[in-house]
Amino acid sequence: MLTWHSWDLESGEIFAVLNWVLHTYNSPDMMGQPELEAEMEKVELGPLISTEGLEQLQNKYVQSVRKSVSEWMHKALQVELQDWQRDQEPDTDHEGFYLTSLPTIITQMLEDNARVALMIGKSLRDQMIQMGLYEMENLLNRFREALVEFGKEHRRDPSKDKNKFYLHYLLASISNCIILKKSTVSLQQQQSSRSAGQFSRTPPNPLAALDRAVRRACRLVMDQLLLALQPLLPGLMTRPWLVQGDPTPKLCSVLELHLELYGHVRPPCRERLQEEAQWLLVVEYVRALMQKKLVCRGAEERRQLAQQVVQDNQQFREILHGLVSGLAAKYPDISEEHVCVLLDIRGDVSRDVRGAVLDLLEQSAPPLPAGYRPIFTDILVPPSIMAFCLTTAKCA
Repeated sequence: MLTWHSWDLESGEIFAVLNWVLHTYNSPDMMGQPELEAEMEKVELGPLISTEGLEQLQNKYVQSVRKSVSEWMHKALQVELQDWQRDQEPDTDHEGFYLTSLPTIITQMLEDNARVALMIGKSLRDQMIQMGLYEMENLLNRFREALVEFGKEHRRDPSKDKNKFYLHYLLASISNCIILKKSTVSLQQQQSSRSAGQFSRTPPNPLAALDRAVRRACRLVMDQLLLALQPLLPGLMTRPWLVQGDPTPKLCSVLELHLELYGHVRPPCRERLQEEAQWLLVVEYVRALMQKKLVCRGAEERRQLAQQVVQDNQQFREILHGLVSGLAAKYPDISEEHVCVLLDIRGDVSRDVRGAVLDLLEQSAPPLPAGYRPIFTDILVPPSIMAFCLTTAKCA
């Protein structure tokens, strides 16, 4: 019986030993030759390496490959970070989706290792996949941390020339994660059901790490949209807006540019970003309403305001293909405070009418549907300033 414990072997040498012991030694070219096999029936020979020894040798092989995989993933991530600083758009695939070299490098490496290990046996293949999934999880955690730093660096000086394609590479990162998710699922499906998770008490969870990375990238994309909209938002609900309609066309231009870029992201994240952009627009528009910077002075201004809101709505619809209407119906979490601000903007609502509207709102308020995402809950209403109101008395 071979004793290999003192051998200082590299991964390729360990593979050669395993292949020779498990396959070549018992093949028809050696001990499995029919004439020799007949003679050997008379002799009782034990295995070249014990079962325990084979397991230890396989484990050593996996650990040796793991070191190489970890190093390669580190190098691949460094290349990815360098790509983010390029002074040009990311590359696109044949479908027009942004991508970088990262997912191809990682996927090819893990699949090749699993395929080579299968030449020895399913058990080693399963160990190799398990190891690859652990390293994938580690990589994705570092990838998410890199995204956080990428965002911080951009916020420190968003006007720097090297950040010109910041948003583009965020979108490429999201597409990369979608590719890596498909590869991860494929690797998990290759594992034997009986062996999945048997090599450790805490099995790898790269899909959760992928989800965290995608959420972070999407959040940074929305932060970038808000950053582009913020200089324009104070112009809403002002006299110039009421008379000339500005800055709505500029808001639409910014939205259109961002939504066009989202088209370079693979589904389903493309649709998610589009929905988030619409959500952000609704929140910021309503937030501008809640500031009550404008109170109508008469019927003509009320007509102008209503007309301008309708025009804004139409312009947003053309870009977003269906912005919301009917606040109480579509946003059942709208509060009395929000409605009161909207009534104040009109400037002509009597106390009786206000009470009737609020009573109707209270009576007809539908329950929040399952899975409903509140919007007005996070939009604060500025406190009203009421003259001569005693702090100990209830203001009418």
